[in-house]
Amino acid sequence: MRDLSCLSSDSFDLVHQMYSMSWIPDVREVYEGVARLIRTDGVYYVGYWQPAVAMVGWNGQDYTITKPYAERVDRGDRGEFDFRHSMDEIFNGLIESGFSILRVCEGPFSQHTEYLNADVGSWNHQMGFVAGDFLIMAKKVETV
Repeated sequence: MRDLSCLSSDSFDLVHQMYSMSWIPDVREVYEGVARLIRTDGVYYVGYWQPAVAMVGWNGQDYTITKPYAERVDRGDRGEFDFRHSMDEIFNGLIESGFSILRVCEGPFSQHTEYLNADVGSWNHQMGFVAGDFLIMAKKVETV
């Protein structure tokens, strides 16, 4: 997704990308590549994990903030890591890359109360309290 040079410019009407931006350090690099591929008025769907969710943890009684928002890399217990992108980078990066934002939708977790019955402290239970993901629908606008 960081090197789309093998694909022809203005050759797609739709690009659909879900939950993969956390594996790259700079979202603008991907946005610019997608903008080159998509025809004017083409649609780009891109999904994200809510950046604040990685900083929330169960303390045995409540969900609390566990890390500063400014911490850009979220390191897991097994050595894995994700890059956390701010809302500013996510939305302004799209606009600066030639897209107009048409719609933003929260993921399914925020729509269902049954997640509150999941095991306390689990990802599903947490999503009952903090919306975990969202989808952006953007349109490539004509550049002058």
